[in-house]
Amino acid sequence: MARLGPILLVLALLAGTAAAFGVTQTLKTSPSPILQTQVAKTFSPVCGCDTRTARIAFRLRRADRVVIAIQDSRGRTVRVLFSSRHRVPAGSHEWAWNGRLDGGARAPDGEYRPRVELEDADRAIVLPNRIALDTQPPQVILVATPRLGGPGPLVVHYRLNEPARGLLSVGGVRVARTYRVRLDYTLRLAAATLAAAGARSGPVTLAAEDLAGNRSVPQRIGARR
Repeated sequence: MARLGPILLVLALLAGTAAAFGVTQTLKTSPSPILQTQVAKTFSPVCGCDTRTARIAFRLRRADRVVIAIQDSRGRTVRVLFSSRHRVPAGSHEWAWNGRLDGGARAPDGEYRPRVELEDADRAIVLPNRIALDTQPPQVILVATPRLGGPGPLVVHYRLNEPARGLLSVGGVRVARTYRVRLDYTLRLAAATLAAAGARSGPVTLAAEDLAGNRSVPQRIGARR
């Protein structure tokens, strides 16, 4: 009988381990309760543009009581974005985070991740999609003296400290907004292109807009005459 106690203890531990393993395997093989996740990669609450909020969207497989929270890079919850008293129906749903903490203050720049809690399913899922909150405008540096005078093309070579689109204006008329977001870029505009845009002459200004929507202050780099 003295040896029976340790044996029973070992059997109990093995049974508990097997049960835990079974639960883990079930969670791994069962379909995710949320799918078609779409999360904004970057946004700026101060840009006053379309990317001033971070979009969080997904499709709910079954109706459930849902809690959406925002976690910082250390895994701490900084904002409870949504908490439902009643079951949210199955289907597609969308929320928007305005970059504010639970207390109302603006969250500092950095990386955040959404956490989805499903009460009925007894699941908590931290989405792998990171959201970059960025309120700093890009910095634009001229690489060489721009060629601005006519009748030839207008040529501006610049560099950026982060991926952003170049914005070039002549005489107050926007003549270029780059599609690509290279850190090193050369803008070359033919005289005919400028004339067609009604920007034959005037002050030439250069700015940049990053992926979050922050725009640098336009800097005058000369004039086209």
